[in-house]
Amino acid sequence: MNTKSIAAIAVAGILAATIGFSAAFAGGDRHGGHGGYGPSMFRGGGHDFGLHMLNRMADKLDLAPEQREQIEEIVQTAKSKLKELGQSMHQLRFQLMEISPNDPAYSTVVAEVSQASADLAREMVLLTSDVRVRVYSVLTLEQQAKAAEMKASMREKMREHHEKRLEQLNSQD
Repeated sequence: MNTKSIAAIAVAGILAATIGFSAAFAGGDRHGGHGGYGPSMFRGGGHDFGLHMLNRMADKLDLAPEQREQIEEIVQTAKSKLKELGQSMHQLRFQLMEISPNDPAYSTVVAEVSQASADLAREMVLLTSDVRVRVYSVLTLEQQAKAAEMKASMREKMREHHEKRLEQLNSQD
């Protein structure tokens, strides 16, 4: 896995964990085509399965066209900043990869990269939390309740999948 993919996964993980369903309501190709917003938005080009899944959830919430437009604007505004944060994380990773542990400045660089990474993670959490609040303000109370149910259901399916995977791994020992 290349470093660009690792950085994208790290950023997407933070984004997905923090935003939850927020990105699900973004516009773009409603059938999951290319580009758009969502957990894999930093991938660039190619089929975006995450967007397709998230847009299906938005469809299940029966968003009005005005709601989709408002939410698309919210996510679009955050997208450039999120991409910038992701690129900064990527650059920090390269700083660590480029310096040898034998270099006298290694400890200093590690400390600086560690602090910068923490600052970037804080910015990402604050930004995505703001997006979530703004998106939820566009939803009706019924849509918010349904989104919470969908999120809980997804969490349960992920837990079951994780348990099944652990059982498979344990049975291989």
